[in-house]
Amino acid sequence: MRTRRRQINEASISFLDIISCGFGAVVLLLVVAELGDPAKRAELEQTIISSVKLLQESLFAKRKENELLTQELQSSLSELELMKQQTQKMKEKIESKVIMVPEIDENRPTVEDMKLMAMYYQEEKERLQGERIVTADNQVGGIPLDSEYIIFLIDSSGSMKQMKAAVDQQFRAILDTYPRVEGLQIVNNRGQYLYPETAGGWVADTEARRKEILAKYVLWSSDIQSDPTEGLVAAVQTYSAQDKELCIFVLGDDYQTFADIGRLIEGIDKLQEKGRSGKPKIRIHGMGFPWLLKQMEDFSDARLYEQAVKYAALMRNLSSRSNGAFIGLNTIEPEATRR
Repeated sequence: MRTRRRQINEASISFLDIISCGFGAVVLLLVVAELGDPAKRAELEQTIISSVKLLQESLFAKRKENELLTQELQSSLSELELMKQQTQKMKEKIESKVIMVPEIDENRPTVEDMKLMAMYYQEEKERLQGERIVTADNQVGGIPLDSEYIIFLIDSSGSMKQMKAAVDQQFRAILDTYPRVEGLQIVNNRGQYLYPETAGGWVADTEARRKEILAKYVLWSSDIQSDPTEGLVAAVQTYSAQDKELCIFVLGDDYQTFADIGRLIEGIDKLQEKGRSGKPKIRIHGMGFPWLLKQMEDFSDARLYEQAVKYAALMRNLSSRSNGAFIGLNTIEPEATRR
């Protein structure tokens, strides 16, 4: 059986060729032809070039900065290594160094050395003569014992007479603290002397005179108020001008007047003669007996408390300003009774 051949349409193939060539021409034109506005394209190119240039400059700057930091790091490492080497050398030198101890000169000092030492001690002695130095060896219970003359100012009011046993004991204890002094004086809070003939002077310190004083001072009249102002001012005014190492012991229990203690303190400061060291010449010590505080256990009276506190405040200020001491007792009973 014979096979039929398919006939080819030549017109169709030519049309496709034309169409393909047309598309190729269009593509070629698009590739070869310049697209867009030339001015905008030039501006875009200039922007891109500027950006690239800036990036290049920044890169070069960073590289240079990195090189400088690297050089500084190398320099620091070199200095550190040098310091380590020097430290090691110094350590080895210290460990190997032999300390030479000079030989002790056993020769006696020369005459010139002795003269220089004598001059030094003499100058030091003269320097210290104007100062009253308190150490642990010349004080008892906080009270300095460097005074050569002692004035006892004893409150002779009725309340102090009520505590005769306790006052006697403390008075005797103070006297025993000073085995021997150059002179004594006893006055009451009105400025009356136990020995009127010795006013402005001194009572010789003997064992017999001490016993006489302890027996005689209680005979003073008790018809006075508890106020040490008059006696204290008179004592300081009379004795501060004397060139002596002296102190005043004030024995009392309260301050009954309404006077301002601040004015009294200022007045005593003005009367005090200053020594070469610039400090007051008279030490003022105080001792407070708690008679009124004992009475407040039975009678609640704020006035009694105020009087006791004013006396304590007065004596604390006066003793502090004159390098003295104040002792406040907590009982009116003598020690033997309390045991």
